[in-house]
Amino acid sequence: MHRSHSSYSLFAYLICIIWLSIFSLQAQVLNERILTVKQHYDALAFQQAITHGDSLIAVDQGLQPAELEFLHKYVGLSRYNIGDSTGARAHFFSVLTLNPDAQLTLSEVSPKIIKFFDKTKTSMSGWLRKKEVPAQQRYVLQRDIRPSAAWRSALIPGWGQFHKQQKTRGVLLGGLFWGSLGTTIFARLRENDRLDAYEQAVNPTDITARYDDYNRWFKTRHLFTYLTLGAWLATVGDAGLTIQPQLPNGRDQQYGLNLSMRF
Repeated sequence: MHRSHSSYSLFAYLICIIWLSIFSLQAQVLNERILTVKQHYDALAFQQAITHGDSLIAVDQGLQPAELEFLHKYVGLSRYNIGDSTGARAHFFSVLTLNPDAQLTLSEVSPKIIKFFDKTKTSMSGWLRKKEVPAQQRYVLQRDIRPSAAWRSALIPGWGQFHKQQKTRGVLLGGLFWGSLGTTIFARLRENDRLDAYEQAVNPTDITARYDDYNRWFKTRHLFTYLTLGAWLATVGDAGLTIQPQLPNGRDQQYGLNLSMRF
């Protein structure tokens, strides 16, 4: 029995190691592909940088805002260097939606490109009002409220779901917890009452019947205790792990903006 248990533990350990290795390798490959865009740019292979960068942006790979900013920046710089000022402006717009304080420095680019970027940054709000914005990726960054939702549901199960505007989930999960907790308390009171009755019984027939009654409520209390704990864990996990409601994605034909959201 001990040997079998050890084998299962070793198997689980190996699975974890393999999973972590695969995850690390995937992240490393993705980072290398992102850095390749800059390498193409530094080598003056602007068209390759554009093609490679656009392909990474187009495919949703769970890129972080900083990674998207990096890609849009070097694709925009590459487009500027091949004379595509409209395309460069579109990517610089995307950079600014991700990081409104973004800047270019002389150590990276020429003063001419810095002037173009700064002009794009200054004129961005005006272009939006005039609806003269070229098609571009415009990102809407939303604050991740899952951590705050998790501690709310940990204190008062269901509160976190309401905090995330998921009222139906809040009612269902919160109701499951509070219903289970109420039943647990009721079962505990009945268990104590039946225990008193069992301890006071003298007649053998009464002793058996009262013990069975007590044991039934004892098992019921234990069942709902575990159910209450499970409901609490489910409520906290749902609040902290599931994605919060997102702003609607889509394409604004009037502005030509491809809207998406990143946490």
